[in-house]
Amino acid sequence: MFVIFFSGHMDNRCLSTATSKRLMTSSTASVVSRAPDCGKLLCCCLTSTTKHMEYWRSAADKVNTWTFLHKESQPLHPPPSQIGWLITIGAVQHVWRKVS
Repeated sequence: MFVIFFSGHMDNRCLSTATSKRLMTSSTASVVSRAPDCGKLLCCCLTSTTKHMEYWRSAADKVNTWTFLHKESQPLHPPPSQIGWLITIGAVQHVWRKVS
């Protein structure tokens, strides 16, 4: 998506969607990936030395700042998907703190 955006073939209004999509993809990969050779920093098992917890704190901060707008550019209440991402990130952190 970013290649298309920076090549000028995507409207500026799409950048926030591309950014949030990348965050959701990275967050999902950080929870479910197990292959250390996949080329991504968080595609490995969670341990006390990996950067997962730091990443999840940062991801939650970013998700918490999302603002969804009505078509007239009026802010909407956080949708269930945004709240769900925050709950999921918090739950994964909580489970790790309990088992580590």
